[in-house]
Amino acid sequence: IAFCDENGSPYFEFSNYCHTGAALVVKYPVQDTDLYAFTVEAAFHAGKYMYRGADVESRRFAVAILGAEDPRVSKAMGRRDRTNPAAAEAIDAYPNAVFDPNWNEHRVEMMKDLLVQKFTLLYRFRDLLLATGENELVYNSPTDAFWGNGADGCGENLLGTMLMEIREKIRADMRQAQ
Repeated sequence: IAFCDENGSPYFEFSNYCHTGAALVVKYPVQDTDLYAFTVEAAFHAGKYMYRGADVESRRFAVAILGAEDPRVSKAMGRRDRTNPAAAEAIDAYPNAVFDPNWNEHRVEMMKDLLVQKFTLLYRFRDLLLATGENELVYNSPTDAFWGNGADGCGENLLGTMLMEIREKIRADMRQAQ
């Protein structure tokens, strides 16, 4: 089963761009209070600027990323991609925000934590995931060979793999609860 980031496409609910309809609680290592996001994409990219040792401007930029209405803007902000006009405006407001120098060391764990929350606590997402049976899940992204299948279809598909692992964990928990 292939899914992508286009709203209205089959299995769009598996995309990190899909609004959850309920707040995901985001716990960053420097926050004493919880922050909230309505898409995994926003929470993930905000994490790049909400880290131990982050200055106040970086943390404020992270909150701005969480507040973006469109997950594509959140992503562009997190990547400091000025080709998106809305992101460019926000980037200009926080010119000295500093990206977490250790991001690559914990980005996979952060993504998994967010996906577990989305697919275990929000039943409409959980039920759709369970309805996929044993089918392989593929994040069909020709531009992303890490999280998706990449241009040649041979990418790592880490997002699809994580969803299949979460699906199996949900099933195991349901069997144990019976």
